[in-house]
Amino acid sequence: HPRFVLSFDKGMGKTIAYLGSLYADCPTKVVIVCSENAKPAQRREIKRHLDRWFDRWTFVNGQAADRKKQWASDNDVFICTYDTLLADLGKRVKGSGIRIAPDWVDAPDTHMAFDEWHKKLRTKGSTIWKCLKGFKNRRMIFSSGSAGGKGPQSLWAVLHLCDPVKFSG
Repeated sequence: HPRFVLSFDKGMGKTIAYLGSLYADCPTKVVIVCSENAKPAQRREIKRHLDRWFDRWTFVNGQAADRKKQWASDNDVFICTYDTLLADLGKRVKGSGIRIAPDWVDAPDTHMAFDEWHKKLRTKGSTIWKCLKGFKNRRMIFSSGSAGGKGPQSLWAVLHLCDPVKFSG
């Protein structure tokens, strides 16, 4: 399935598993969404294991003008936080609501990985969940070491993003 949930215990290789899956598809662009403290780990795994992307990644952070330039780079992999993605799509609750992320971010050919999704996507009412529901990306990987949370109900919001027909309600 092109959209799926990946859950391993900590230290078992989630990051390299989903990076490897993305890499094998040879996408034109990849967006990795993670927490601020996980960004160095993403970069480290790319440098260690994925030659083609070795110098082809960008951290998207800083002020809006800086982020706009970062999104415009010709790199293949973009690493940002959930809050940055929302802000740059113009979906943040506070602020101007101006989109600075390019159109390719939520286009079908862009592959996306959401690390530790359980912190932001546990409920269908969250702003990020509503935003992702409209995305057209064919490949989405939701990775977490704590996916089960409080039981199967904790998985519904993300399973609906993976396959809204099978997990309609």
